[in-house]
Amino acid sequence: MKPPARVLVCSTFPDRHNSNPDIRRSLAQGFSELLGAEAVGESNFHDVLDAMERHAPNLVVGPGSCLLPESAYLDWRRYCDRHGCQLAFWLTDDPYELDLDWKAFQIADQVFSNDANTVLHLDRPNLTHLPLAASRERHGREVRTKLDCDLFFCGVAFENRKRLLRAAAPALTPYRVDVYGDWWPKDLAFARNTRLSTAAICDRYNAALLTLNMGRSLDIANHRLALAASTPGPRTFEAAMAGAVQAYHVDGLEIVEYLEPGKEVLLFDTPTELARLIEEMHADPARRQAIARAAQQRCLAEHTYARRAQRILEVCGFY
Repeated sequence: MKPPARVLVCSTFPDRHNSNPDIRRSLAQGFSELLGAEAVGESNFHDVLDAMERHAPNLVVGPGSCLLPESAYLDWRRYCDRHGCQLAFWLTDDPYELDLDWKAFQIADQVFSNDANTVLHLDRPNLTHLPLAASRERHGREVRTKLDCDLFFCGVAFENRKRLLRAAAPALTPYRVDVYGDWWPKDLAFARNTRLSTAAICDRYNAALLTLNMGRSLDIANHRLALAASTPGPRTFEAAMAGAVQAYHVDGLEIVEYLEPGKEVLLFDTPTELARLIEEMHADPARRQAIARAAQQRCLAEHTYARRAQRILEVCGFY
């Protein structure tokens, strides 16, 4: 029988390039909920070796990306071999950086991927699907009745997102639409190139009649297999935790494994359907409240970082 888990959660690349350091922090908090704070350490990329010596883990978990040239992990492997410690990676940018996943596979005992389609196509014995999640502490909000916009979105203006919003713009004219992020073109009058903090994004999710959920079309290192993503991204779970009602643009049906259509999430395919969802939510505030609460409860029950931490411990043999 293995000794109790003693976990170090560390970034796989420098924080100056990390657009979502909350994943590391939230995962460490998730492990702490299961094991107690004294059994869990957390480290940025540059301090990992010092943190290993200080914390003496028997499981090192690295959530993040292997994209950057400085993302090299031989010293991590040497420490783990010397001390009988398992090394696990949670790849959080599949399939967009799939061509560089070899860095994790050549060094780790277990690899987790955020994307089910990636796991299906790679078909490796030490690879497990593990969707991203949400944190009650960081993302949770009370479901609101007083709302200040009809449709909210925050994210980078990838080509698929620009196409959808340009097509939807005429149908959205009667409504207050707030779009934030980077690279938005001037012809989308409701969009602004302004970044928001995680806390501000969750506040806006919470205050919008509908939160728009659109996937991503930018591949950085996904040329060998050119896989399409199948698993919803982290903001699906973060928005649900924040008490949002999401209008999810359907580019695949894996969403139904995480949120129930019509009861916990609203699906649409065309601009006309999106405008109709706005009208339906305006016409039936009680239904909107019910969907927001149901999505939040589903997220609390199944899609927290504590649940993902539990799965990592199971796969690594601690449970």
